Amino acid sequence: MDLGSKLAAKQSLNLDLPSIFNSSAANPYLRHITGDQFQALLKYHHACGQAACAAGRLLPWTDAEYAWNKCTAGSCEACPHYRDIPGRGRVVPRAWVFTYLDEAGAALEQRPGANVQNPTLLVAAQSKVMSCPNGAYGTSSCRNHGLQDLSKFVTDTYVPAVNEAIQGVTLQI
Repeated sequence: MDLGSKLAAKQSLNLDLPSIFNSSAANPYLRHITGDQFQALLKYHHACGQAACAAGRLLPWTDAEYAWNKCTAGSCEACPHYRDIPGRGRVVPRAWVFTYLDEAGAALEQRPGANVQNPTLLVAAQSKVMSCPNGAYGTSSCRNHGLQDLSKFVTDTYVPAVNEAIQGVTLQI
């Protein structure tokens, strides 16, 4: 496989499919590939999008120390499903972390190279964290450590998992 094909494939992950179809100016390497290579590129883009999208739901978000698993504030919206966390038992995680993962996953499905640390993706989760009331004595809330935990989770766990998922996809050109 030539270098131009590899560069086009990697660069295409920063674009959504309509951009790939409609503008070779967005990815100048596309001018140098054949129709078969372009079809393989589209398959690669799709497979990377699926892998990156799935990465968030496969992560160990259940760490008992994350604020979304420790929050006991009744007015902070809970996920509709209980989770069993080793050493902690049954907990009800807060819904905002799953909303963020769903929105980031949707962005990654369209553009596998999307930045999951993009403020437009994080703002809704950050807003929910800050609207969680402070925990009363002996209780915990997302507001106490949620922003810090989310940042650590995204930086240390989510971004590497997305990158690993994409690297696991084979480009067959």
